[in-house]
Amino acid sequence: MNAPPEYKTAGTLMLISGILNILASAAWILFLIWFCVGAFWFIPLGVAIAELVVGIGVASGNPNRGAKVTSIIGIVNSLLCMNIVSLVLQIIAFTKLSTFEVQDWHDTALLGKYGR
Repeated sequence: MNAPPEYKTAGTLMLISGILNILASAAWILFLIWFCVGAFWFIPLGVAIAELVVGIGVASGNPNRGAKVTSIIGIVNSLLCMNIVSLVLQIIAFTKLSTFEVQDWHDTALLGKYGR
């Protein structure tokens, strides 16, 4: 059973958003490390890397239990990085992950993958 196109599109959007958040976090670290507050952006950098990894899996069509949670965390991370483009991409990805077609496929795929 193939993943719906909305699911793969959401993964691509999460992937792009993760890359943008990595760049934004790295920029904040580089600009503010001299003021001893740049180290605070290592946490959003780690979250952005996790967002990138989940986005790669979702874009390839693999069912992932944490896809919606990662998208929500990506929204918060985009706000912390003050990255508006990434915020919009994450909101669109979350709405695509919340459609009924994607939810039905996701539940069926996870049930077949992990069983209950």
